[in-house]
Amino acid sequence: MSDNITFFCLVEGDSKEEVFEVEIEKKKSVSFLKEKIKEKVHPEFENVATKKIVLWKVNIPSGNDTMAVKIILNDIQDKLKLSSPTKIINKVFTENITDDFINIIIERPSSR
Repeated sequence: MSDNITFFCLVEGDSKEEVFEVEIEKKKSVSFLKEKIKEKVHPEFENVATKKIVLWKVNIPSGNDTMAVKIILNDIQDKLKLSSPTKIINKVFTENITDDFINIIIERPSSR
């Protein structure tokens, strides 16, 4: 059994064609996951503090039939905000991650 977990992630408002992969150890925290995601979405999140990044646990099929559809958080009913930065990943994702599904949505930072 692997000590790592791979997530398929997407920034809110992007289409499924823009999904990216992040792999981390299962015993790392939500805060560490945010750091890894920030590295992947550079430079878009360059001026966003890691602690300000908001992640949502989702389970959205990434099938080819709807690849161009933009993902909007308000349209997703089954989601869980990952609000505790100290929570360990394997305590949040207790079920197996399924291939061909988006697992994490990154809330697009509001422009101020």
